[in-house]
Amino acid sequence: MPRFGAVYTINPQINLYGTYVKGYNPQTASALANPNAGGPFDPLENDMTEFGLKTAWLDGKLQASTAIYQINQKNTLYPAPTADNADLMEQIGKERSKGIEFDIQGQILPHWSVIASYAYNDAKITEGGNNEELNRQKPNAPQNTANIWTRFSIPSGKAKGLGIGVGANYVDKRNLSLNQ
Repeated sequence: MPRFGAVYTINPQINLYGTYVKGYNPQTASALANPNAGGPFDPLENDMTEFGLKTAWLDGKLQASTAIYQINQKNTLYPAPTADNADLMEQIGKERSKGIEFDIQGQILPHWSVIASYAYNDAKITEGGNNEELNRQKPNAPQNTANIWTRFSIPSGKAKGLGIGVGANYVDKRNLSLNQ
C-alpha cells in the first residue's frame, strides 16, 4: 500500500509537512473468532491525508503544532446485536473523519513544563448502513477533545529528577453505538 510524506523547512523554527497513506486490513473470519458474529467480512480499506505545521522557539523550550486531516474508511465492523444474537456484527459501507488538531508545549521554568492540546473531529458514516446511521457521528469518536497537563521535576537533592504531574482531559459527549 502506498505511503508518501514530505517535509519543507521554511526556517529553523518552522516546518510544513504532508502525508498520504493508504491501508488494507483483512478482517477475521467469524468462524475462527466467533461463529455467532456473522461474516465472512470484506477487508477494511482506508486512506489518510494530513497537512501540518510544526514550530520550535526559544531553543526548543516552546513548541507548537497544528494539523488538518481527512481519513476515509470502508467496511468497518460494528456491533449489530439482535434479540436472537447478541454477538452479531455488521459492516458499514463508508466513513469519513476530518478535523484539525492543535498542541502547544513549553518549558515554563527549567524544571516545570506544560502541554495543552485541542482536536476537532467530524467523523461521520457517509454510505451504507441504514438511513438513521448516515451522517451521524461515529461511535466512540467525540467531536471535541482537549487536555492540559503540567509537570514539575525536583531539581536537586536525594529526590532529584522525581516529578509530579497533574492534568485534565475534556471529551465531548459521544455515541457508544450506532443505535444512539
